[in-house]
Amino acid sequence: MSRVFPSIPDPQSSIDSLYAVVRVMKQTIELLAGQTGSVAAARVFVQSSTPSPLASGDLWIDTARNNKLLAWDGIDWRVVTV
Repeated sequence: MSRVFPSIPDPQSSIDSLYAVVRVMKQTIELLAGQTGSVAAARVFVQSSTPSPLASGDLWIDTARNNKLLAWDGIDWRVVTV
């Protein structure tokens, strides 16, 4: 049985749209990496203040820094570059 990967939507110029795109990208990466099932999903924060991450892989859209995407690596927030 083949896996069906979610379609990544084109982002619109809104925080909600960006959040949705990041969420689908995260789900796609989890499927490709085989990290599904018992692996807890990372949380996605959309805010200007630094969030308190719970696990490696948590994502933060920093609205104070032009909506930069950062990922928690277990030690620090790292800017995600594409």
